[in-house]
Amino acid sequence: MRLFPALFCFGLGGIPVAVAFASCASSGEGEAGAGGTTGPCSEEGTVEACYFGPPATQGVGACQGGTRTCVDGWWTACIGSVEPADELCGDGIDQNCNGAADEGCTCSPGETRPCYVGPAATRGIGMCTDGTQACVNQTFSNDCVGQVLPDAEICDGRDHNCNGQADDGCVCLDAGVSGECAAAYSFGDVAVGDSVTGPVAQIHSPGESAWYVAAFPPTGPNTKGGGQPHVSFAVDTNGAYLFDVLTPDCAGSPSPCDGGGAGSSVVEWSVVDDQSTAGANRFSSRDQAWPDTVVVRVFRNSDVTGCDDYQLAITR
Repeated sequence: MRLFPALFCFGLGGIPVAVAFASCASSGEGEAGAGGTTGPCSEEGTVEACYFGPPATQGVGACQGGTRTCVDGWWTACIGSVEPADELCGDGIDQNCNGAADEGCTCSPGETRPCYVGPAATRGIGMCTDGTQACVNQTFSNDCVGQVLPDAEICDGRDHNCNGQADDGCVCLDAGVSGECAAAYSFGDVAVGDSVTGPVAQIHSPGESAWYVAAFPPTGPNTKGGGQPHVSFAVDTNGAYLFDVLTPDCAGSPSPCDGGGAGSSVVEWSVVDDQSTAGANRFSSRDQAWPDTVVVRVFRNSDVTGCDDYQLAITR
């Protein structure tokens, strides 16, 4: 509270006839000054957001809010606040915060310049990029063609709201597929002629995995194997995901593939039941072990986060 001296006026006989009372400003009001408005406050050290420009201009162009602090019973100036100002031609920035950069500035026919009418702090961050203004009738157009302004996140591994973080606040689809091998999603026994698919699922971050298990039982009491086990993605993931095929369990090694190689960081795996060795023991010995049980680990194929869909498919 700011007090003012009392003023007494004396009439005949020295009797006071008028008094001027001390006064104080009510909360939220005060004296105008650089950086906004000051006024009385009650909680020492309190910091609050402030902006004293026209409300509709905050967050438009160069205009942004700041903060003020309660010191000795009075609010400080609004530090960091940027309020509307006259346009500066040629810098492509919206100083008067009306949604158009450098309007009214003169130019030469065919001349262009970069522009951006979003919040200044988002320019060049994430997906946000400059556009181009063209000179029309010796004045730069208000249209900033090609600029990309902040938008809501859509969980695709990119920073759409241009705050420097991709997919902040995104939660990928929980399809019930475990990130722990011990609780892997089970396809059960896959018989010759079967075709099964897992649920549509998503893996958000590099380093995370989704685990599956499937069994390929013998086709008869005296045989081992049968059919052609095949693991792949049911839809094209555009390279967002890969998988490993391990046998016989979570701690196993990558299973050999039909035609050579092993099931490590692949998008397709299969084995054909024609690997028996020639000779008298051709039905009891083979060049590669039959995969009675396989464990499949799906993982992201990049350092980019996102919520891309994938779906695992197994046939035999």
